[in-house]
Amino acid sequence: MHIGFEALGLREIVSFTVPSNARSRAVMECLGMQMDTDTFEHPGVPDGHVLRNTELAPITPQSPTNKVLRIRSEVQLPGA
Repeated sequence: MHIGFEALGLREIVSFTVPSNARSRAVMECLGMQMDTDTFEHPGVPDGHVLRNTELAPITPQSPTNKVLRIRSEVQLPGA
């Protein structure tokens, strides 16, 4: 996320997964991403497929849950 926000100047990073993928959800939440309450049907997955229903987890540099940037600002990394 550091590269996306600071080096590339992105305003938002969005991750997505299917609701049943608990491990991917856990990684997103560990990074401080919060799942949107809405889901969408992924256009690249055929109708009726179990992976078609997808949920988003966006994060911005200002998100209070953005753990990656908060930790980076609190710890001086070598070579930073």
